[in-house]
Amino acid sequence: MKRFLALLAAVAMVVVALQVRGRLQDGGAAARLVCAPEVAAACRALDERGGLEVTVEEAGRTERRLTDADVDRADPGLDGWLVPAPWPAMVDEARQRAGLPPVFAEITPALARSPLVMALWEDRARVLEAACGGAVGWRCVGEAAGGSWAELGGPGAWGQVKPGHADPDVSARGLLVLAQAAGDFLGGTNFSARDLQDDAFLGWLTELEQAMPSQLRTADSALEQMVRFGPAGADAVGALEAEAGPLLARSADRAGSLMLLHPDPVVTADVILAPLAGSAHQDRLRDLVGGADVAAALAAAGWRVQGRPPVPGVPSQLVLPGEPGLPSPGALAALRAVVQEVAR
Repeated sequence: MKRFLALLAAVAMVVVALQVRGRLQDGGAAARLVCAPEVAAACRALDERGGLEVTVEEAGRTERRLTDADVDRADPGLDGWLVPAPWPAMVDEARQRAGLPPVFAEITPALARSPLVMALWEDRARVLEAACGGAVGWRCVGEAAGGSWAELGGPGAWGQVKPGHADPDVSARGLLVLAQAAGDFLGGTNFSARDLQDDAFLGWLTELEQAMPSQLRTADSALEQMVRFGPAGADAVGALEAEAGPLLARSADRAGSLMLLHPDPVVTADVILAPLAGSAHQDRLRDLVGGADVAAALAAAGWRVQGRPPVPGVPSQLVLPGEPGLPSPGALAALRAVVQEVAR
């Protein structure tokens, strides 16, 4: 009798679990969420809850699938996209230019934010400050890129000036870093596609991109490469504070004299959820992504989340501007196209 009762109890638990899972999946179809690698921590927190089909994919690859004229708007293969802005807007603008309907429903407000930073070695920073006549920014780094440190007043043993950032063709943070860099040269991030054809800008951008070691562009994290290989790998790398601050705090023994700067103009990556228009899972995804689990996961990963204290490595005294400070989605798309040309 005891064995029979135990068996009944086990069966009842399985039935209840299946019923709960069925309710979570809105009738049996799991919601499909695609996450950019920059927010993979939040996606792992959601994946552990069940009832979701979670995929981590570089923003540029998701964007290309969704801007394809052949994409099935009724079922494009996902129900929502968790990614730094303005990638969903870039998709819908590209589709509009091609005479195609948009694919996204109403996008959420920012769930978390992170300013862009520049990581560089302290001794290199001192040389650049002297050579550039003030605070180090991307314009200064681009003007020095590819030249020798000896020409700038540093030791000849340092070799050439080597900047780095993630590939802006596929990486969300890579494109945002390039936008900040371009904004420094052009005097602000409200630039247009026409501004990117200026000869002086094209010359500066060419030097910046062609001086970058190829392994930094293709690496999962140019910053991790920098920490791993030291100054031989890179001299200055653009990254998200959410990545760089915690990484340097954890790697203090290996990072040595590596420092973080918050260059002007201030640009932030703002995490948003873009539900797909027509998806039956829109409300559920908004509820899940806006919940405490995701907020805690993003904060623990180094993102700035309202109402939660920053983790070690993320300075609490830095006040972020109200807006992300980005150019328009069209200007970002044009910048990426220009970078693809000059980096060849």
